[in-house]
Amino acid sequence: MIRRCLPEKLVQSLKDSRFWKEICDDRELQPEIRDKKLTVYYQSQALLREIKLDRKRGVTCCISTEYVPLGAQTNSLLLRHEEGQGMVIAQGDPRAVPIGNADKSTIKKYKSRMRQLLQSDNEGRVVQAICDERGNEVLDQEIAFQSSAKDSPDSKRKKIDICCRELVSGKLAFVEVKQKADSRLFEKRGSAEPPEVLRQLKEYHECIKNNVDALVKVYREVLRLKIALGLGDRFPLLSERGFDSVIKMPVLVIGNCTAGEVRRILGGKKEWKPLLDRLPEVASALIVCKKNEGCRIDLKPNTQTTLVFKASRQ
Repeated sequence: MIRRCLPEKLVQSLKDSRFWKEICDDRELQPEIRDKKLTVYYQSQALLREIKLDRKRGVTCCISTEYVPLGAQTNSLLLRHEEGQGMVIAQGDPRAVPIGNADKSTIKKYKSRMRQLLQSDNEGRVVQAICDERGNEVLDQEIAFQSSAKDSPDSKRKKIDICCRELVSGKLAFVEVKQKADSRLFEKRGSAEPPEVLRQLKEYHECIKNNVDALVKVYREVLRLKIALGLGDRFPLLSERGFDSVIKMPVLVIGNCTAGEVRRILGGKKEWKPLLDRLPEVASALIVCKKNEGCRIDLKPNTQTTLVFKASRQ
């Protein structure tokens, strides 16, 4: 299904590191456990990938060069001509800013650089807002379900955005996040084909319902490892009460909506009707977020933000 594990030596090495303490103290950063390694997310983008223990080098990780800020404080550098060398830098320092111990001022530069690269309507901003929302306890992001036997060898692995504790039942919930303008939410023009997101949600449902026990086991281990890594304060209810089941149908979140759009979506008006007509077949709930806001993953009916379907009890 999915693999989530870490060598105890890696856990101990990180716990003893000032760098890791700074990462844990920054609540906007979300460290997620993978197969013998970690990824640190910001706005649903992998800031630090493949944090792992190398036998020769110790703890290592990767970072996209796009996310690395430069030391130069201006958008231009002064060059001068040197005999035999041509034009060389006379003023300004274009070298990369090292992440070092991930202190606040340095991480602020990395975050700023990442925000510059993200479009304002990127769904990662909604994912970040959900992670930041008071009460939400997010255990994982970018969860890639392995293809089932009936899938073709070339089919892509299915990825869902968030795994977290649902605040009413205490069960695990898997959440798919979409921006309001995502074409997969609508029927294709001139076609009677249902919105693509319905197929996505149905596939997630199949993966979840067929692996409930395995998912509970995997995410209990994730919780144990996150507490061991110094992230326990992010999971007060999970640490205290735990969980023993999973909501089998995923939650759909649509983000970045105006107040008027929230009403039209929840009412299934006009272009939203094909989605709302069939959504109860494949999702446990629909939550709609206003512009620049997240939401609590709370399957309690709310005429202002949330539709809860019968599937939530399955």
